[in-house]
Amino acid sequence: AIEKASGDKPHYLRPPEGKINKDILKTAANSGQQVVLWSVNPQDWEATNYKAIVNDVVKDTEKGGIIRLHGSDSAIQTYKALPLIIEELKNRDFSFVTLQELVSNSTTHTKNIQ
Repeated sequence: AIEKASGDKPHYLRPPEGKINKDILKTAANSGQQVVLWSVNPQDWEATNYKAIVNDVVKDTEKGGIIRLHGSDSAIQTYKALPLIIEELKNRDFSFVTLQELVSNSTTHTKNIQ
């Protein structure tokens, strides 16, 4: 559906709720996708205060981090938090890159799943 709508085939897969199993890994491999998760999860879909989202993200973000935020009806504070997150991380000398840029400059670690 993504390829049909955008004209581009997705290269990355973030499984629902970040749950990985053999079927997810097989699906990703068969479609030529790389499974990518996040390192910062402020649980913005539960937040009732945008400042809490900002504080959680800024506190937990490290260089090379991937921040999980939602753009949905359940994440009603995220749109208020995002500009502040970007501003604060830029003030701390973070830069923002595409996922492609991030993973192309990284090393991978594999783990066998039973």
